[in-house]
Amino acid sequence: MKLSQIIIPIIVMATILTACQSSTIKNAEKKILPVPAYSQNQAFNDYWYNNQAELDRYELKQARYGKYRNGNAVFIFVTEHLSPLKHVKAYNKDEKDIPVLKLNQTRKFITGIYPYSIMSSVFTPVNLELNPFTLRETFTEQEWCGLEFSRLDYSGTGYEGMLNSYFPDEGDIPLQLPNAMLEDEIYTRIRINPEMLPAGDILIIPSMQHIRFRHLETRAEEAFASIKDSVSGDQNLQIYTVKYKNIQRTLQLVFNAEFPHKIQQFKESYLSGFGDDAHLMTTVGTLTNSIMLDYWSKNNPEDTTYRKALGLGM
Repeated sequence: MKLSQIIIPIIVMATILTACQSSTIKNAEKKILPVPAYSQNQAFNDYWYNNQAELDRYELKQARYGKYRNGNAVFIFVTEHLSPLKHVKAYNKDEKDIPVLKLNQTRKFITGIYPYSIMSSVFTPVNLELNPFTLRETFTEQEWCGLEFSRLDYSGTGYEGMLNSYFPDEGDIPLQLPNAMLEDEIYTRIRINPEMLPAGDILIIPSMQHIRFRHLETRAEEAFASIKDSVSGDQNLQIYTVKYKNIQRTLQLVFNAEFPHKIQQFKESYLSGFGDDAHLMTTVGTLTNSIMLDYWSKNNPEDTTYRKALGLGM
């Protein structure tokens, strides 16, 4: 065989591989959203970019299996930079990385003999005008029967993700959803700028926790949203309400009208229990403690004192 007969096919193959890689890169680049700046609000930057996180503890009255359960909810708000391609934390900051406000929301309560541990993470761009959609949400629920995990990533045209569950009809289901607001991002939107909250008829993806509790299909729902001053007459408080049209669920968030718009209470009304035992109940979380702390550096035995400061005991 002549040398040219060997070299030419190799060159052709290399060209094809290069073209494929180039195509893959171009497709990936389509998902890169516009590069935002930090918030234009200096008060926001001063509060959130101080190398600390805000830790908020809520006294929790959680409706589960048709009964109320006492527990704790902890909200961890912190700013980060997110990779626009991988949607993971960017340690080596690049000009294309997107500044986000992250909320890790945890809930812990006990049903009978066994405990529940629930956590969701949402990553919402600080500059909502340039990036109007939360980039990622992850959710996990653990209890003695097993665990469930959900993930949604914004693709530029909607959300893509996966549901993993130990339930036989819900395991390993790919998710594809349209452009819509996530219920779980309302908390971060309030903290960034409540004026950016949508009002009127909206399309919204319900809380991951609610979807799993009720074993619903993960899909966008129609709802009506409104914002008003607190009924108590306190002009410093506002209430944002989302009432779903086709599922029995209403969310209410009470927050300070003035910056930093701290969330004072959340209420979730929905059916709890199954079959004939299902009835409308309202989960309530009321803020009791709030501290600013670089918690990631507080991992020594003596640092458990910070738990007491947060109202979690030792």
